[in-house]
Amino acid sequence: QLAMLWMRKIRSTEKSLSFSEIADRLSPVLFRGVTFSKGKKAADYIAHLGWAMYLKHRDGSANPGEVQPYFDWAIKKDPKNAYAHAMLGFWMLFRRQPLAEVKPHFEIALASVDVEAATRPDIRDLQLSALLNSGGRVVEAETLRVADEVRREAQVLSREKNRQILQIYEMNWKPERWEIVGTILSPEAHLGLLKFLLEGQTPSEGKILLHRFIEARLYQMQRERPPKPSIFINPFDNPWAAKNATAAFYKKQKLRF
Repeated sequence: QLAMLWMRKIRSTEKSLSFSEIADRLSPVLFRGVTFSKGKKAADYIAHLGWAMYLKHRDGSANPGEVQPYFDWAIKKDPKNAYAHAMLGFWMLFRRQPLAEVKPHFEIALASVDVEAATRPDIRDLQLSALLNSGGRVVEAETLRVADEVRREAQVLSREKNRQILQIYEMNWKPERWEIVGTILSPEAHLGLLKFLLEGQTPSEGKILLHRFIEARLYQMQRERPPKPSIFINPFDNPWAAKNATAAFYKKQKLRF
């Protein structure tokens, strides 16, 4: 169990061991786990061996063809194995395979962990990491959809993932970019997700004005005025300055209520 946890949480810095060095140290423990386990538990160990090969591939010490066979082996042993499907989905997106082919693997992984509350955050972390490491507005829209599911599940995202997902809003608020990303959720769900992502963040004044503008657009889509005060924390000491600055930003974007 500890070897699998270490493999999933592995981080490498200049002062630490490389991915390959850590993977090589943990792999014998995982192989031993496969030998002395059956069914789901054996498949868990096999899936993590595949993850070890992915990490070695990132370091340049393993070929791409050495990675997926482990995930396929794990799924053959346990067809609904959560880790095998989630890690395979991550690997497929890493290899730039179509999102439509990837999504079923995460769906199987999430369906198989409904009664395993301790496992579900790991699957969500793999899913969001895979999406955030990819690109394109279709993937960005899926990222927002998944992040909103995480919010509704009352899970907690890392500060870094919050920041990365928030950037999707910051880069796609213009109408020509909003068409794909914005329609993945209802305005109400977008508002809830924005509030969720901004908790604990300390954006610059310029970013806060942009966030308030996006909030206003979403309320406009619902044909409602933004509440007073805004759902976002007011960063200004002077509330009148905040009101005037926000109004100026709205005017600049030709937004009227």
